[in-house]
Amino acid sequence: MFKYPLSVFLDTNIFIGCRYDLNEKGVLLKLKNLVNRNKVRIYISNIVERETEKHIKLDISNAINELKKARKEISKNISPAIVKDTSLSTIFELPCQNTIEEIALTNFREFLEVSKVTCLDNKGVDIDGILEDYFNANAPFDTKEAKKYEFPDAFIISKLKKEFYKNKPVWVISSDEGFKMALDNEEGFNCLSSINELLDMINKQDQMYETIIQYIKNKDVYKEICNNIKVRIESDDIEVNGLDYDRKGYCEGYEYSNTFITDVSVENFHLSSVDEISEDIVYLTVLCKAKISVSCSYDDYDNSIWDSEEKEYMFLSEVEIDEEHEPEFECSLSLKVNHEGDNVKFSLFDISNNIVLDQYSRTKRSLVEPHDPKLDAEAEMMDALEEYYKH
Repeated sequence: MFKYPLSVFLDTNIFIGCRYDLNEKGVLLKLKNLVNRNKVRIYISNIVERETEKHIKLDISNAINELKKARKEISKNISPAIVKDTSLSTIFELPCQNTIEEIALTNFREFLEVSKVTCLDNKGVDIDGILEDYFNANAPFDTKEAKKYEFPDAFIISKLKKEFYKNKPVWVISSDEGFKMALDNEEGFNCLSSINELLDMINKQDQMYETIIQYIKNKDVYKEICNNIKVRIESDDIEVNGLDYDRKGYCEGYEYSNTFITDVSVENFHLSSVDEISEDIVYLTVLCKAKISVSCSYDDYDNSIWDSEEKEYMFLSEVEIDEEHEPEFECSLSLKVNHEGDNVKFSLFDISNNIVLDQYSRTKRSLVEPHDPKLDAEAEMMDALEEYYKH
């Protein structure tokens, strides 16, 4: 059994990894709920706070630049006036970047406040110990490249060692292996890679946990969940990235203009974590593997005819590509809890996923041979004649 509340430290990469998601179904809000139930006490450092705010600004800047590119392309064919008062008009009416940044930072700071987050300062940091680790290439300075970028982590680790110890333990959540390695042999430090791991660890103490596990293991339920994940994938507008990048950033492949899923089969899934248990709802995260076939196309400008007088392509040819993907992805399940006397039953009512189809999930790519219009016309004529003679 745990001694609550558990002290939990969040690294910068945890906020970045969950995209600063403050939705009620997101892990940050689930963590806040544990704070409200006195199960968890959250800590960050002033370095983590400043790094996260810096990343929020950077990611917002990148997002706005992408929207500006989209606006430029849309404006080539559509006037903002014709889409007035529609959702598309918002792209033409982008607010000032500073305004968006301020709203995002305010939401982040409000989360820290309502979650009663304790922000650690840098008082008492062991500078001599940090320099010794630096020159001896000890964690977090475990890589020869760009050691100076590990100094913020070294300051955080030094402060954590001063703040926590055997009789005052802490759970450190970070996806940085070097960061966790620096705390491996320290008494009182327990390292996890994600908030989901912490949520599952705490929820294992709940009496309903084992009932949930048995529900997931039921063959009929397993089959039903697989089918529902399949249906959700088929209905989602999943982006297909046809570009490939190597380590040096060299890019090749295709920028698709149109994609649609032609076939889906969900191979299997297994429970990753039980994220929240309440009287009415249970939230789970499962790891899935699927096979997805996608039909893609792009405009082949290089082999099309340009009309210099009309300033447009007379004949813009389209190339079709078939791709096969086998993505491994997380899927969030929401279960409704039905209490029938002493028995508890569950029913699946919502599914969401974060599937990415790109060079890492792609297993096969093949060019679809172009159709000969003349042969297609002859085939249609033969079909028509056959129907005529039948009647």
